[in-house]
Amino acid sequence: MGSTSAQNNEGLGRRDLIKRSAALGLIAVPTMSFLSACASGDSGTDDKVEKGEKSEKNPLAVNGSAPLEIVIFDGGFG
Repeated sequence: MGSTSAQNNEGLGRRDLIKRSAALGLIAVPTMSFLSACASGDSGTDDKVEKGEKSEKNPLAVNGSAPLEIVIFDGGFG
């Protein structure tokens, strides 16, 4: 009779923790390289659009003839 029982009802044992940590470490490196390869870069051109005049109606000096994309984010809190 030993001091440890045959059934480990404590949950995650030391050996299981080491095995899972090693598996996670082996999976983490290829996963990060795969995710970085999937990240999209800027594929657009380097053409610059001239700025417009800054005024009370146009505080950001946006060129009126250039295309403008607006994204409104609600905050994500409900």
